[in-house]
Amino acid sequence: MIILDSKIKLIRKKHKISQEQMARMLDISLNHYQNIEKKKAAPNIYTGLQIAAILQIDPYELWSLKDELYIKPKTNPENFYK
Repeated sequence: MIILDSKIKLIRKKHKISQEQMARMLDISLNHYQNIEKKKAAPNIYTGLQIAAILQIDPYELWSLKDELYIKPKTNPENFYK
């Protein structure tokens, strides 16, 4: 799951909410919130839903699942059952 970090930052700034305020509203540390925006951490579902509610956006806009739809096999498929 990939959080759309730049979108969160842009929308947060549009609402004139600081990172400190977001962290307080989410009841998480400032460092953790900053890591979410920097794409170093992904929020859990609950925190993601809270972020969407605070920023007044559809929660589906926060995540992109396209990279999880295809998982490359670790081995050659021809040798998988041998």
